Amino acid sequence: LLPEIETQKSGKVLISDGVNPGFLNNLSVIDLDNKKTRWIAKTYGRISISPQQDELAYINESHNLIILDSSLRKIKQFNGTKHWRGVIDWLDEQRLMIQNMPLKNGFIKRPASTLLFNLENQETTDYLPNYPEIDILVSGVSNWGNEAFTVTVYNKSLSRVVYPASNNDDDTPLILWDTENREEILRLHGNDVDYGGGPEWLRDGSSFIVAVFPSYTSWRGKVYRNFNDEVPYMGGFELAQISFDGKIKRLTYLTKDYIFGAEGISLSNDNTKVAFWLNLNYKSG
Repeated sequence: LLPEIETQKSGKVLISDGVNPGFLNNLSVIDLDNKKTRWIAKTYGRISISPQQDELAYINESHNLIILDSSLRKIKQFNGTKHWRGVIDWLDEQRLMIQNMPLKNGFIKRPASTLLFNLENQETTDYLPNYPEIDILVSGVSNWGNEAFTVTVYNKSLSRVVYPASNNDDDTPLILWDTENREEILRLHGNDVDYGGGPEWLRDGSSFIVAVFPSYTSWRGKVYRNFNDEVPYMGGFELAQISFDGKIKRLTYLTKDYIFGAEGISLSNDNTKVAFWLNLNYKSG
């Protein structure tokens, strides 16, 4: 997994030299005005900035949850457990999702669950990755950012989750699941999590961005289509926006000219722009 960079509107850039939940990483800050770098702390896993960009959350070397203000002064600390191995994201200003990693004989044992932590009353709720056909992917999914080791990507209301699946067929889909009614909403076929970026939910939870194959032909010769169009297709991924209720909107049309992988999807703070790595060396299969 690559080092992580988070920006703050205060003119500072936060850099973590690693994001692996099994090892301690160094969190530093670069002041863009004077170009000076200052070490902050040792952390486990991912760090995350609050929706208002005025607080930073991370898990320290003692597995405690630390909250810093925009001046990077510690304002809150909450006792955690040795299973706390990174902050996935903020649901809102009061609730965080923490990477809750199982341990066996002192070593991390993937996948992690998603622990919901309330900053106001310290209540916790553990969301286990127990969904139909889920592929637990014990090595993690490097292109899934903060959800690399939970392999479950929730929207902000926790009413929807996206996860990779594996079954007796030769399809390896991504599934959009309704957690309240416990039913499948959509199946995106032929997922390749090693090269396909996302999913990344918009802040309002109305939709997510993900890289998918326009069409996928299994080794048995069965053809699956994710887009209902007749656009020429050379191979690789396109970006799509998937709504809360499973409607698909195609965002790019690059595979009519190229074969490529779309990795490391990231949304702007206002959710109006999307950035991703374009891998022209991608070879499907």
